[in-house]
Amino acid sequence: MEAGGLGQVQGPSAPPWVWLTDDEALNRLALMLYQSGGVLDWHAVIEDLNQQALSRELRVESGLPLKFVAASEHSANASQSAVAYETGIHLTGQVPCRIQDDGAWHDAFNALQWLLFPRSKARLNAMQVAAIQEQPNAAVRSRLRDAITLFDEGGAVWLGAASEGEQWVQLELRQWPELLFVQREVLVSNHVVRLFGHALMQKMRRPYKSITGWVVRLPAALDAQPSDVDQALLNWLEDADLEQRPWLPLPVMGWPGWDRGSEQREFYEDAKVFRTA
Repeated sequence: MEAGGLGQVQGPSAPPWVWLTDDEALNRLALMLYQSGGVLDWHAVIEDLNQQALSRELRVESGLPLKFVAASEHSANASQSAVAYETGIHLTGQVPCRIQDDGAWHDAFNALQWLLFPRSKARLNAMQVAAIQEQPNAAVRSRLRDAITLFDEGGAVWLGAASEGEQWVQLELRQWPELLFVQREVLVSNHVVRLFGHALMQKMRRPYKSITGWVVRLPAALDAQPSDVDQALLNWLEDADLEQRPWLPLPVMGWPGWDRGSEQREFYEDAKVFRTA
């Protein structure tokens, strides 16, 4: 068995949406979360996540070391719980990870994203805390807090040649068949989509056609490693007005190669999924 009580993942090749990087430890964690069909030893998973965080010397924006801790289910009062969750991470460096049912998978994907995008995740947490402090009633989500949560849970990043703006315009105009089917070879030659939101990643364990990510465009190369994408996303977060929700919807299973059905034009003519502007 490997560190944290986890062995090598056995099974089919990685789904096309799994970001396999130069970091074998992160690859192993990602494949374990996507490919495991049963119940995992969540205490062992958390131990493994912490070893990775420690080896990378990761910290939250308050300067405290990042640590993942086993937690019970969130309280019934979701608004109050969210306040305690975000402020707790900032004040202690501890990210709660549930160890039962769907909550365990959700929080494990969140932890994986902390390892992949530590600066961006820390920035989003600090933004949440600042927004909470500015609210007269912290138990009521502001438009800004809603937007931060929306991207943290469901965001994705569009990478590739900055000069190839035509495809991004087609995405803005929701020209789905043209973008994702007719010009798919040009699209995948110049761009790649990486998942950021942990709820989005959890859905991809059991993918279905209508899964939608909120995509932002970053100036990073197709083969950029996580640290480069993390820095590009951090720069974007520093400049973006998140209250305006500056992202575009993308039904991610329509990305070429992610669903066998996408090999047919009819796949993109489903108006319930591929909606017009």
